[in-house]
Amino acid sequence: MASIQEGDILRLVVSLVFPDSVIMQNVFHLVITAINGAGDDDEIGVDLRQYTEALYDEIAGNISQDIDTDEIKVYVYDPGDEDFDEVVTKNWTLTPTGGTDFLPHGVAGLVLLRTLDPDVNGKKYFGGLSEDSQTAGEWGSGALANLASAAVETVSIYTDSTSGNVYAPGVWSPTRVNFFAYSGTVVANTAPAYQRRRKPGVGI
Repeated sequence: MASIQEGDILRLVVSLVFPDSVIMQNVFHLVITAINGAGDDDEIGVDLRQYTEALYDEIAGNISQDIDTDEIKVYVYDPGDEDFDEVVTKNWTLTPTGGTDFLPHGVAGLVLLRTLDPDVNGKKYFGGLSEDSQTAGEWGSGALANLASAAVETVSIYTDSTSGNVYAPGVWSPTRVNFFAYSGTVVANTAPAYQRRRKPGVGI
């Protein structure tokens, strides 16, 4: 029996690796709104691997070739325990083609993601970008366009071409204990940002 059901909130943790073995992660949240395939955990893991690869392909040209992929982990929200339970892990692939070394740790492209609630917005930091993606502290036009494309992929409804399963992305708020669907509006910052670590449960 599948542990994931229609309507469940999923957490997708994507990991990449710097040459010095530092792990860089991004966290995404999606609701599985329709199960049209087998619907087991393994199939959903494959779906979200394909989602991850399509999303990161949008900025592969700006990610340094020194960056490697690690894995994705998929979790499902347990409303009884009010936490996320890990259900499946998959390896994934990316072919970065950035032409120079990566920018310092923590430096990333920042995109802002609006939700249907005007008081709740999401952020995504895309790290590992190459030095030649920016000039004098501003992203080049190509890098900026690619970040915007990655942002659009992040907020778009995803229907897997093989399984037919449908996923609606959004923001999970641990403070409000609620999921907020994206509106589709995105903003890509023109200047490199710095991704600070934060304590679990802080912010939305």
